[in-house]
Amino acid sequence: MRGPASSICSPSRSGGKGAGVSAGSAFPGATPGDWGLGLSLAWPLDIWRELRNLRDAAIHRYYAALERRNDFINRLMAEIAQEYFRLMALDQRLALLDRIIQFQQESLKVAQANG
Repeated sequence: MRGPASSICSPSRSGGKGAGVSAGSAFPGATPGDWGLGLSLAWPLDIWRELRNLRDAAIHRYYAALERRNDFINRLMAEIAQEYFRLMALDQRLALLDRIIQFQQESLKVAQANG
């Protein structure tokens, strides 16, 4: 059964250029691109979907980059805090060692004075 679309796309049975061409066959010299009416309607839909997917992918890449940045900042802050407390502990240890050296020097002076 042939519908209205097939009558548009098939050559006419009247005389002239269409004479000798059977019904349902392509026009002489027609290329496959000439018959793309059905595909051309779906093509913009696919382009919009592809553009939307590209946009969504770009948004996801942006959010992933933000998360990587935030993760880097959090790790950096944690490392800075850890090193700060390590430095504070070393400063306290140095102060303690200075006091021990001072006490030992005083003990040496007392021992030399009594000896």
